[in-house]
Amino acid sequence: MRVVVDGIIYQLQAHGGISRIYNEILPRMCHIDNSLQIKLLTVGPLRQALPIHSRIQHCALPPVDTVLRPRRIWRPVAWRVKNLSRQWHIGRGKGTIWHSTYYTHPSKWEGPTVVTVVDMIHERFANLF
Repeated sequence: MRVVVDGIIYQLQAHGGISRIYNEILPRMCHIDNSLQIKLLTVGPLRQALPIHSRIQHCALPPVDTVLRPRRIWRPVAWRVKNLSRQWHIGRGKGTIWHSTYYTHPSKWEGPTVVTVVDMIHERFANLF
């Protein structure tokens, strides 16, 4: 089984509960299922270490925002270039599961998607934030 994991949480926070969950769960999933292959996608600099296992492959996508300069000229098409870059690296998802660490979804994904809701405190107590 192949799983593509969007590692955006490793770029957003230096430490925290969400990344800790993935650091614990992904290697354990690999130990449980010998056929599991995980591709962990990231873009740009990481703020913390990624989970380590022989069947977890880190795929660092090119940071399109830093290449397309000047930004004011490329802004109208930058999101399309980002999507094309990601789609080229991950495909359309046939036979692959998409799992995001922080609520993302690729365009034109044809495979199944897993959503993990890890913290609903902002929704439950919106008046406190």
